[in-house]
Amino acid sequence: MELDSIPRLARHLRLGAGLALLLGGGALLFGLPAAGGVGGVAGSGLLALALIIAGGVLAGPVIAGWFAAGYWAAIEALIHPNRRFDRIPPRYSAVRALEKAGRFPEALARYAELAAQYPDEAEPHVARVRIAVERLHDRTKARLFYKQGLEQLRAETARAALTRLYEALAPELDRPPLAKRCKRLPPPVPGSGTHPR
Repeated sequence: MELDSIPRLARHLRLGAGLALLLGGGALLFGLPAAGGVGGVAGSGLLALALIIAGGVLAGPVIAGWFAAGYWAAIEALIHPNRRFDRIPPRYSAVRALEKAGRFPEALARYAELAAQYPDEAEPHVARVRIAVERLHDRTKARLFYKQGLEQLRAETARAALTRLYEALAPELDRPPLAKRCKRLPPPVPGSGTHPR
């Protein structure tokens, strides 16, 4: 007899009896050390295991039917209430590796692809602006990436985050790049102990 053909009351009775057997067998099994007697422990242990197995056989199909019927989605919604799993989230590890390797044009192109694939994600736009300011020191690209991000992002919080970043990095664009700001140090004096031999 299939699970769907069992009336609802019979399923509930089966589940209740199964859980009662599971709990009774578990209580009997965990109560064995308190029994104290050696002779009845083995028989009680076998009885407890038999009750647990019978309870699993009775309750198992009902619980499995719940999971198959979609109750798992309700449990998942309790654990992750605001998450939707209809799309795979973007993976930034490969593009961050390009960025670390100094391959900025490739990283910018990959971030642009991610921005097109995931229009609600702020991270690609933030990264493009950050690379344009900090790595390329290019005012026009930074402004272009900022404007593209504002046009594409729909969530006000994401747009505000992008604006805050751009406003925080904008003063960097007015300063010369770090390599131009650093003074060249004179060569070490021979015999001072700092000159490599």
